[in-house]
Amino acid sequence: MSLTNILLVAAIIYGIVLLIGLFVKKEKPRTIHLEKMKKFLEGQLEPLERHPNSYKLIFVVEGTEFVFEDIIEEVGFSSNQFKGYLKVQTQSNLTFSFTEKETTKVRTNIVRATEIPAQGVDIRKVIVPPEFQEFYIHTNSPRRVNALFADDEVLSILKGFKNRDFRGRPSLSLEIKEGLIVLEFHSNRLLRPHIYQLHDDYSVIEKYVDQLMILVKKLNGLGRVEIEKDNEEL
Repeated sequence: MSLTNILLVAAIIYGIVLLIGLFVKKEKPRTIHLEKMKKFLEGQLEPLERHPNSYKLIFVVEGTEFVFEDIIEEVGFSSNQFKGYLKVQTQSNLTFSFTEKETTKVRTNIVRATEIPAQGVDIRKVIVPPEFQEFYIHTNSPRRVNALFADDEVLSILKGFKNRDFRGRPSLSLEIKEGLIVLEFHSNRLLRPHIYQLHDDYSVIEKYVDQLMILVKKLNGLGRVEIEKDNEEL
């Protein structure tokens, strides 16, 4: 083979390699976006002990500590699933979560809360907005949940985290556990929010931090006075 032919073949092979590089997206190491997010939030990155190859990022905003968990789970021999959780503890002890109603049992827009004794009927009622009629509301303080539902800013944030799966079943990405606000970042790109938003652009987390900070201030604003009122009326 002549030198010209050798050079021609080499040029063709090089061109093919370049084309493959253009069309095949290389997966970046998982820690790259987390390191960028760490710098962006001026936080501290640590491994999660209960989840191999998973991390938590601790950072402070307006004197309030947030924790973001980036988790990987094996779902098969050759595939993994990513998800995340943004968490922040408030001064409240409120529990507030949503579960899908069984459609055959939907009769009223008044949902009774959990963990409240039988007396004090007025404070046992959670007035559910039309946007959340498909859910049962679980809470230890109907009074405070009604106050949150009556707040347009809070209602708008909650509506933004409402989802439907491919079967049309509703769910909410946010819940509150004894004052701990937990926002889930799903592995499914069709749900809001999903973890790949942050993998693609780490700065997007600022939007969700701002939304949770609003909820933190609202919950802290309700304070212990509301807890005392609930107890007084039982």
